[in-house]
Amino acid sequence: MTKEKLIHDIMVSTARITEADVSNIQIYIVDVPARQIAEWGQILPNPGDEAAWDARIPDHIKQCMRALLS
Repeated sequence: MTKEKLIHDIMVSTARITEADVSNIQIYIVDVPARQIAEWGQILPNPGDEAAWDARIPDHIKQCMRALLS
């Protein structure tokens, strides 16, 4: 899916769900490098370094992450 299609789909869906005119909806997608994002007390890894990042996350945090998925 292209970013343009994603933006369009979000915009149209938001307008439909909120019963707002599509001209009142603003959608922004901003690319942020992984190393500029922190989640779960860890700075995200560069692409390809996910396994090492995952290995550093404490088990109690991984349990919280899994709980959010269920």
